[in-house]
Amino acid sequence: MKARKVSKQSYVRSTYHVYSSFTRRVSALESKLEQDYFNLLNFERDAIFVAQPESVRYKHGAKLRRYTPDFEVTMQDGPVFVDEVKFSEETLSDYFQEKCYLLTRFFAREDKVFRVVTEKQIRVGKREQNLRFLQPALRSEQPHDEFLAFTKKLPIRTATISQIADLLQEHKFRPCLIRRAVAHRLFRCDLTQPWEPSLQLSW
Repeated sequence: MKARKVSKQSYVRSTYHVYSSFTRRVSALESKLEQDYFNLLNFERDAIFVAQPESVRYKHGAKLRRYTPDFEVTMQDGPVFVDEVKFSEETLSDYFQEKCYLLTRFFAREDKVFRVVTEKQIRVGKREQNLRFLQPALRSEQPHDEFLAFTKKLPIRTATISQIADLLQEHKFRPCLIRRAVAHRLFRCDLTQPWEPSLQLSW
């Protein structure tokens, strides 16, 4: 699964360069929505993904058209998804619907599943803001030993961010452990909720 070698995707739209320590790739994205989807895939880490994989050519009527997916996502249990990231209002035209039909058939012949991913799947509650906040912490190593040393001292298995911050200070651990442990999915929480002192974490 190869990505295109691109320094500038479009001379009209902005290009956002992002790095994943999970896939060890730098990706060039063409929209904030694509960036939010990248953050979601990078956080969940249950699939290998490539942004802007190599282009293909498919037949649309009498013409041969070029298409570059936004992402190719290979799940650990086997399915390979070819993802087009679009705002839902952009998916309503007859032209786009026909294009999706043709691409669905084209990729099915390669044993891949074409799908359209919109903001309704990506931007749920406050999740995209929280994932942007957590992304820098994913560049550091998983704080597994520090997390275990801290949680072994606690008689509870759930607490708010505010309560954990107080406990970290009490037991002389660094406050940044909260952000790092959530980013690496050691602390569990509902990221569709606002990142506030009252946000409940569990482990």
